[in-house]
Amino acid sequence: MKRFWWPVMVAVVGLTSAACGGDDGGGSTGIGDSATTRAEGTIVVTDAWARSSPTMANAGAVYMTIENTGGADDALVDVSVDPSVAASAELHEVVMADDTGGGMSSTTMGGGMGGGMSSTTSGDGVGDGAMSMQEVDRIDLPAGGSVDLEPGAYHVMLVDLAAPLEAGTTIAITLDFEHAGMFAVDAEVRVG
Repeated sequence: MKRFWWPVMVAVVGLTSAACGGDDGGGSTGIGDSATTRAEGTIVVTDAWARSSPTMANAGAVYMTIENTGGADDALVDVSVDPSVAASAELHEVVMADDTGGGMSSTTMGGGMGGGMSSTTSGDGVGDGAMSMQEVDRIDLPAGGSVDLEPGAYHVMLVDLAAPLEAGTTIAITLDFEHAGMFAVDAEVRVG
């Protein structure tokens, strides 16, 4: 796993809380409500979208549903984006501190499996409810199952945006799967 530069990461988390944070519960996003589908072998990607970003934001987030229709497990192991969109793209998850006590721990929101750092609890062993992001090496895709990349859980993080993500535009994201290989998916930018 890549190492983070903590001062930079704290700034990114602060600036991108709107990009990666929880859904506002409003349901429909308005633009492009119909799900788009991209299938490549046993992998089916639906409803790929990116949240529009404020002018000053230097990061963004992309979401989608990935289904593994095959009979063998697979995993999303890497992601990339054209430099005209962002300097790089990374697989991330959002975690929340465990409020049941008992020291240093984290609870993954979205039920995923990721490695790396954990959120800390306060001195009395009670979680403070704080959320943080962490990069993950892979997102496992069980045979016959699906994984949602969604606000407050797994997502694709776009680092150092070349320009703000504007609603109504489309960006191409290249997904790299352990067994299915690489293919591009278009993500519609929506107001989020």
